[in-house]
Amino acid sequence: MTTEHIEELNDQQLIRREKMTALAEQGIGASLQHYNPLIDDDIKKEFDLPAEWTLRAQMPFGSIEAPAGDKEFLDEAEQFKLID
Repeated sequence: MTTEHIEELNDQQLIRREKMTALAEQGIGASLQHYNPLIDDDIKKEFDLPAEWTLRAQMPFGSIEAPAGDKEFLDEAEQFKLID
C-alpha cells in the first residue's frame, strides 16, 4: 500500500465522518455498512442495478430514538489466536 493510497483512504474517512456528523446534527442516526463482494451479483440482480456499478456500502438511517450505548470490545486474547 502506497503513501498516496493511505492518504486517499484517510481523506475518504474524513468525508464519511463529516457526513455522519451532519446527519446527527439534524437528529438523524445512520450506520455505514460495507459490502462484502460475495453478495454483489445477488444485490445487482435483486435491485436491477447496472453490472458496471461497484457496490461499496449501504447506509440505513432514521430518527435517533436513544443515544448510542458504550461499545464493548473483546479482549485481544479472545480476538486473536497465535498459531506457531
